[in-house]
Amino acid sequence: MSISVLNTDAGLSGKTLLTAETAQTVTAAKTFDLDPNPPFVVTSGSAVVPNLDADKVDGVHVSGLAQLGTANAGNLIFTDATYDIGASGATRPRDLFLSRNATIGGTITPTGGFVLATSSYTPTWSGTLGNGTITGKYLQIGKLVHFEVLLTWGSTSSHGATAQTLSLPVTAAAAGLACGDAILQDSGTGQYTALGWLTSTTAVLFYNCDGLQSGAIINTTPFVWTTNDAIQFHGSYFAA
Repeated sequence: MSISVLNTDAGLSGKTLLTAETAQTVTAAKTFDLDPNPPFVVTSGSAVVPNLDADKVDGVHVSGLAQLGTANAGNLIFTDATYDIGASGATRPRDLFLSRNATIGGTITPTGGFVLATSSYTPTWSGTLGNGTITGKYLQIGKLVHFEVLLTWGSTSSHGATAQTLSLPVTAAAAGLACGDAILQDSGTGQYTALGWLTSTTAVLFYNCDGLQSGAIINTTPFVWTTNDAIQFHGSYFAA
């Protein structure tokens, strides 16, 4: 006994059979039980199936996501204020390394150590440094700048009878403001204190705080400057 199956859907309207060659609308759930194999195979070059979420992550097609762990020339973009990276507890990412800036729209709440790295800079001094030394470093948090400078005179260092000044690491928002304190080291003799003053938006000068002398620090105040004498300064100001 032989059975012939005709390659046609004639007479099948309203029935329960499907044909492979023509478009069909399935109105009931179908279960594909091919474990452990995939339920079906799609050939390469096939178009994306509309409304099929198997190739989406939270509704975003995989082509719209940056490829993490590989070189990527684009941006990692999210729907604004919608998704989290990790969460509290045991689902947090580990370390975050940035080569540039971070813009935070909310509050930073550290639960561990919070360490900010300083940056080095070489201040410009108003005198002739010669074989003296000068170092500086600073930390900027938003518009707030913290900085410190150590200037040590050498045997060929010199300065005229004008105010000693040092350049700032970042342009200040305004001049004419106090911005820190200095220790003036008269090598082998003692120390004096001075007030840092923003003489411009790019430089700080020093006013003597010694009760016996006043005015800006020059080459002879509050002592005659020579080898191994030093200015140790630290201060803060707001950047432009």
